[in-house]
Amino acid sequence: MFDQAQKGNQIDGLFRKQAWIEMTKSFNARFGFKYDVDILKNRFKTFKRQYNVINKLLESQGFLWDDLRQMVIADDLIWQDYIEANSDARQYMTRPVPYYKDLCIIFKEAYADEKDSSSDTRSTADLDIKRQLENNETPENLKKKARVDEERLLSALQEMSNAVSCLVEKRKLEGEDNQNSIDVETVIAAVQALPDMDDDFILDACDFLEDDNKAKTFLALDVRLRRKWLIRKLRPQNSCIN
Repeated sequence: MFDQAQKGNQIDGLFRKQAWIEMTKSFNARFGFKYDVDILKNRFKTFKRQYNVINKLLESQGFLWDDLRQMVIADDLIWQDYIEANSDARQYMTRPVPYYKDLCIIFKEAYADEKDSSSDTRSTADLDIKRQLENNETPENLKKKARVDEERLLSALQEMSNAVSCLVEKRKLEGEDNQNSIDVETVIAAVQALPDMDDDFILDACDFLEDDNKAKTFLALDVRLRRKWLIRKLRPQNSCIN
């Protein structure tokens, strides 16, 4: 997504059709998957939500971006007050987001640094602290920053891969559930084919067999036993007579 955004393959913040095709092909080739474009588009929506939450944080007084730790920072009391009204931000109190700068490019926004000078919601103390963080370029910090940059892409790709795998597994399970379900028309036809069944009994049987497990048992029985089984379940007082 970052590469396609840099190439300008977006219109009003949305990727062109060809960009999605190229991203899907590249992603599948890299990880050996066979996912369709909808999987990546779902992830795009997730990234958009993350970006919006972080941006809203950074536009609020008392919150800063720590480039070294790749996360939003603030005083604990400020966090608690904010989270009371914005529960979706809780995870970012302790969670690094090493790909935030990439999200800024993808969603066509300047990195937070460029907004500070024009923002009247930040106090002078906030800006001084931020400058100290940004200017803390000791050799040790530079090495740490380099390692963070190297790990940023891998972290983002791993997170995306995990999310995609979970979604595909969910779809697979849903598909299996659908395949294992009993066709309603088949059940109704089997009930109506039974001899000596009055209308009320047929309707009761249809209601009873709405349960998949009961319907499977009914269809698995020999045809000559189905009526007797239904009578035992629905008319136990008549089972001895029939």
